[in-house]
Amino acid sequence: ILRAFALHNTKIITPGKVINLENEYDEEFFEYDLFVGRREYKKITARLKRGKLQAVQEGSYQGSIAPYGYKKVVVNKTHTLEIVEEEAKIIDKKTFEVINELNLDGFKNGMCCGLIGLMGLTKFAKEHNFSLIPLDYKTSSSTNNDKTSVVGYGSWLLSEMGQAEFIKKYLKDNLFNIVKKSITYPLCENIKSKFTPKLENYPLILSMPFATFVTIYKKEHLRGCIGSIIPYNSIVEDVANNAYNASYKDPRFYPLEKEEFSDIKFEISILTPLTKLEFNTQEELLDRLKIDIDGLIIQDKNYQAVYLPQVWEHFKIDGFNDKDIKLQFLQSLKEKAGLNKDYFSQSFEAYIFHVEKLYSSLL
Repeated sequence: ILRAFALHNTKIITPGKVINLENEYDEEFFEYDLFVGRREYKKITARLKRGKLQAVQEGSYQGSIAPYGYKKVVVNKTHTLEIVEEEAKIIDKKTFEVINELNLDGFKNGMCCGLIGLMGLTKFAKEHNFSLIPLDYKTSSSTNNDKTSVVGYGSWLLSEMGQAEFIKKYLKDNLFNIVKKSITYPLCENIKSKFTPKLENYPLILSMPFATFVTIYKKEHLRGCIGSIIPYNSIVEDVANNAYNASYKDPRFYPLEKEEFSDIKFEISILTPLTKLEFNTQEELLDRLKIDIDGLIIQDKNYQAVYLPQVWEHFKIDGFNDKDIKLQFLQSLKEKAGLNKDYFSQSFEAYIFHVEKLYSSLL
């Protein structure tokens, strides 16, 4: 820059002097001033860094904007951070999802303390077909009410059972009560409203997202069936919504009436994650299906339909071998999707899933 100024005979005006770079004395004087200025700048910068480091060590937050999950507050004339509970829970929820799904690729540096150990536990569970059952989650502020230095805590149970199987064995009564309330509340004289479960009233695992179906039977005949195939909501919310919709919103049936309650039974199906099948022909697809075990979703462009594993029972006809049953099952599902029963294309997709069935004999 100095050479450019000298080349164009540019004068430099300072508070004490007008510098002419063509003058040898002025040039040396100005270069000395720059040298002294650079040294002073480094000293000032170092002092500022030491001051900021000491302030941080004393609990002062130096940023201008608080990170997500916190807000800036003043405590004893010092700027510090205070947790925002709802935002912090959203951040922790992401960590919970990675652990619950045994998603090793989802772990990130800084996500949690003891990251290596937690990844090792997750890897072990995945390789040995174990699952991690979430038991509890708390923040330190929820016990000591100190929101300036907060740590989140979680606990899991390493189990040989899958999460859905665990729910079926130990927590099915919670889901049964949700279904009963979802069906009866809209027609109860002193309630007459849709039942909405509160997550804090249920074990932590029931706040995790699961895809479910609720099937209503009247005297052993189908009376309604609504569900989800992608786990968007907590299982308690999903079951509540599906029970209500199966009772009052299934377009194949008129809304349930109070007089029918005594004849009603219901079934809850908890879906496992979807697995995409790879195939080139319909015959290859049929070979990959397991009767009574696989639920099936088919999709091609805007056409889609699903059958639960329970539906296999309707295609077990005398004289049919396994190949016949699989073909009738698939053809019926195509027609349900709005396709011709013999339709097949290279864009045709199929996904299988399994279910844990929870059957209640009484409403």
